[in-house]
Amino acid sequence: MTWLLSMLIMYRMLKSKVLAYFKTNVAVAEALGISDAAVSQWDELIPPASAHELSKKTNGELPFEPALYEHSSPQRRKLVEVLSAAG
Repeated sequence: MTWLLSMLIMYRMLKSKVLAYFKTNVAVAEALGISDAAVSQWDELIPPASAHELSKKTNGELPFEPALYEHSSPQRRKLVEVLSAAG
């Protein structure tokens, strides 16, 4: 895996990482003040505003790098999803 892909995976907040941290959709929803149904509708790539908020709420344990979201496209999001599922 290239360095760039490693950085994309590390600093783009993934739903699997968030659920590993919070354990449930309900806990994530409570942390953000949204419904658990909204959390369940997320793709693997967390929306930037939610990722930013979760990074603040976890004191950076869930890292967020806004610059890596700037050039997001469906293809790049799919790539991140596939790579995160691969481990």
